[in-house]
Amino acid sequence: MTILDETNYNKLSLTLIRMLPLLSSNINTKSILIQFNIIPILERILEKNSNYKIQRYSLLTLRNLSDQMIYMVSLSCCPFV
Repeated sequence: MTILDETNYNKLSLTLIRMLPLLSSNINTKSILIQFNIIPILERILEKNSNYKIQRYSLLTLRNLSDQMIYMVSLSCCPFV
């Protein structure tokens, strides 16, 4: 994830980010991606990158992660529920 966050090379970013929608669709890897702080990284990518393919894959990944993120937030807010 560090490479994805720090690179300015579009081809490398695209290659790395094309895997994320697939990884984020798996229930077992969603929480791992969230623990590696992928959401802030994707937000920064969306803000700084104008390549529509990179933006598209970023948005698909965020969409796939959204249900797990909501679930994790609800568990942290109400640990006894």
